[in-house]
Amino acid sequence: THSESSSKILSLLTLPPHKGGHIGLNVVNVNLVDSTSIYDAGRFISTCLTTLMSCIRLSLPVVNVLTKVDLLSSQSAAFDIEFFASCDNLQPLMQYLEQGSVEDEEGEYADDEEYQNARRKVKDSKFYRRHAELTSGLAEVITDYGLVSYKLLCVSDAALMGRVVAECDKVNGYVYTREEYDTDDNKVNAMFKAAVKSDGFNGRQKELEDVRERY
Repeated sequence: THSESSSKILSLLTLPPHKGGHIGLNVVNVNLVDSTSIYDAGRFISTCLTTLMSCIRLSLPVVNVLTKVDLLSSQSAAFDIEFFASCDNLQPLMQYLEQGSVEDEEGEYADDEEYQNARRKVKDSKFYRRHAELTSGLAEVITDYGLVSYKLLCVSDAALMGRVVAECDKVNGYVYTREEYDTDDNKVNAMFKAAVKSDGFNGRQKELEDVRERY
């Protein structure tokens, strides 16, 4: 996403010929993120930053997806899956960045005195404190932009897969161009229907409930 080449290639594909493009495709940026990143605060914030960059740099309709939700364990995550799916405020993750991962505190290295001493030495260093401040600032930037949120996906779950596909059809405008919407009046009606059926609060809550019940 830091290279201009991707943006230029996508512009050629998405712009119609009369605007300097070649094909005029309706392209969607489907950003797939491994949901196991929620177990590491620093890794998840880094993932959200990459997601934000792809939203801004590629200038495409975007659908962000947390994949492999069937592998998650609610007992091991710092917060409920809703926290990571909505990304409304990432600052609460900072306490877990400072504490370290669950594996460090309770895993196979919990009784390793030499390892724990090395961890404490790193946490007391000036670099670690500055790194924590930088991470906190990045988390605030991600929250302030308000562009990052995730759909939930398990490839073997037809309902979750259907929601992701429906979201892609909505953001690229396909739902407004089907045959039953040939007339202008029908297109306007379709737009309002899509807005009503969009994955708003009720749709999001249903999605979260399904994931909690099944996984």
